[in-house]
Amino acid sequence: MQNFYAFDTPAALNVPLMKHMNASYDSWQIQLNLLYSAYSLPNTIIPFVSGKFIQSHGVERVLLGTSSVVLLGQMIFTAGISNKSFPTLLLGRVIFGIGGESVSVCQSCVVAQWFGSESQVSLALGLTLTISRFGSVLNSILSPRIERSSQSVLLAVWTATMMCVASFVCAIALVRVIRASSDTPTDLGPGDASNEVTPLLIGPRQELEIEEQSYVQTSIGPETPQGGAPTEFWLICLLCVLLYGTIMPFNNTASDFLMEKWYPNDTVTAGLVMSIPDSISTFLVPLSGFYMDVYGHRPLLLLACAVAVTFAHLALGLLDCSPIPGMITLGVAYSVYGAAIWGSIADIVASSGSQQSVEAESDAGEKADEGGLGRAYGISTSIYNTSLVFLPMVAAEIHVRSGGFLWVEVFFASLGLLGVFAAFALYVLDIRGSGVLDKGSRVGGRHQSRVRIAATEAYEE
Repeated sequence: MQNFYAFDTPAALNVPLMKHMNASYDSWQIQLNLLYSAYSLPNTIIPFVSGKFIQSHGVERVLLGTSSVVLLGQMIFTAGISNKSFPTLLLGRVIFGIGGESVSVCQSCVVAQWFGSESQVSLALGLTLTISRFGSVLNSILSPRIERSSQSVLLAVWTATMMCVASFVCAIALVRVIRASSDTPTDLGPGDASNEVTPLLIGPRQELEIEEQSYVQTSIGPETPQGGAPTEFWLICLLCVLLYGTIMPFNNTASDFLMEKWYPNDTVTAGLVMSIPDSISTFLVPLSGFYMDVYGHRPLLLLACAVAVTFAHLALGLLDCSPIPGMITLGVAYSVYGAAIWGSIADIVASSGSQQSVEAESDAGEKADEGGLGRAYGISTSIYNTSLVFLPMVAAEIHVRSGGFLWVEVFFASLGLLGVFAAFALYVLDIRGSGVLDKGSRVGGRHQSRVRIAATEAYEE
């Protein structure tokens, strides 16, 4: 939760930070979005190496190391605020991004070690994600209030830094608990193959690992399903870019947008309204994941989400009525499409692996499925983070050139419209093919159900 709190500090303090840094309005729009692009930049590569790194060095060492990196990055960021040095801010965000993503992976890995049964893991990971999202909500509410009451941006940023200190202390305590337990495996190194767990990085804010076989004996290897990734997989990656692109870059400048159009000079109210999508997703993610696990309908739900975000951004940009209905719509869509996207990847890989198993009439299919799952999430996460390097900068450039947020909202609506076409294409391919994405656990097989439970309730950010 503490790391999520620190991650969203620049967005919550958008305008006060601009004044503190003595930046012009146009230049700050580029700089603010660059801070978030800098966070995502290292995570275009990290998803491919984080799992192997934890396997070779052990989850406890990596957890302590990455927690230290998070704290170091946030302290450098705070020093940049104190010295009013934007290059220092940028360096801090890059370092924070390197550690922040890996900490989320380690947390998921520890949960996988401690909870043996399928239902327990799903519940534990769902609660972890809920608490993490609550950190973002808390930041949107508290940071503007701290800045307004103290008239000090530095104090608000130091509050986020102290949250990271608390996170580091929790990491130390967690490692001590793990090592003190005689019943729980404490080393994920190569010598402990019986309890090998490979985490998968799902997104820039934490995102959680997807494990197969009740999270206990999953080994992600170099193998991939024969014939390459199906078209459905690439459509899911495209939807990941388009739909997350309507939310994540929007959140970066939402405070400024809300203040400009509805709440002039009122950072507190803007922060409250800005927190609506994360507040909704905090509670709705586990429910939407459970629904899709039982009843399916992922392609149709993705199509509905794409339509919803398109109209929400058009309403926010074109209408002068209250922004709250639009923000609620974005929050619901954010919760549903996140669970649908990451769960669909697991279903696609599980289906491919099952087909191989039938063809080979051996265990080779299971091994290919596991390897394909790791490779699939590595590719999709890298594509996702790559898009979050560039999309915020595109939105900032549109804002500067147009002199307002109208065309920025049109840009986000256009991404949503492209998502409508991509989701419709996915729906057509699925119903003409195996229909695996439309099936729930009441229809799909037991093997596929295990993968879906893990993916839908432990997906990402």
